[in-house]
Amino acid sequence: MVSTRNSVNARVEGLRSGADDYLGKPYDAEELRARVEALLRTRKVIAERAAAEGGDEEPPEEVPVAPAASARSRGDGESKGSRVLNEAFTRRAEEEFDRAERYSDPLACLRVELDNFETLLKRHSSEAVAGLVRSLRDVIEISVRKIDLVFRLDERGYILLLPNTHFPGALAVAERISLDTSKLVLDAEPNLRCTVSVGVSFFPNKDTHSVQDLIDLVGAALERARSEGGGKICLFQHQGYLYAPEAS
Repeated sequence: MVSTRNSVNARVEGLRSGADDYLGKPYDAEELRARVEALLRTRKVIAERAAAEGGDEEPPEEVPVAPAASARSRGDGESKGSRVLNEAFTRRAEEEFDRAERYSDPLACLRVELDNFETLLKRHSSEAVAGLVRSLRDVIEISVRKIDLVFRLDERGYILLLPNTHFPGALAVAERISLDTSKLVLDAEPNLRCTVSVGVSFFPNKDTHSVQDLIDLVGAALERARSEGGGKICLFQHQGYLYAPEAS
């Protein structure tokens, strides 16, 4: 989508309406060409994956990630996303980062976690809370594209990799997940309003030189969102940008 409206809100609105990318006027012809080429590469990857899987209706890929520690016993080191991630996640993350770096494509990383997780565990059975986390997975699944990667990170949430996704697109995904999570219902406490904290990091970014930087920064963004009381999105670019989604 090419438009004279070039504010963050306008770009988010355009991406929500179904655009794969958004470019404001005036624009450089070389940038437009590069963005079209990036979208064509994305389509090619989607087609190749669909062919390899024998179909094109599979949900976004989820690979379980074994946590280094229980959510009940987090250490300070995890505040920067420095937990030991399993080999499958690391391999896929490195592949996506290398591709983004090679073609100068954008890459966004999101961490999504249920708020008040410890309180929920104290008030309800572990099975009920686990069911809520699975419902969060369903919310995420309808908010992302087939090419996006979704990984179960620990008891309380997920980490996502969004290839070819700029700042506005990542914000749009995070906002959809946040708003739709607020509609989830826990049978044992139907009046409970479920919320999530979301951290977002990006490539390219002056602070992101490796996939580990991307993971560390998304962890820092998540902790910032959680420290503000939950229900917030923190986008780590040049500085932490906090956003509180509101239902329309």
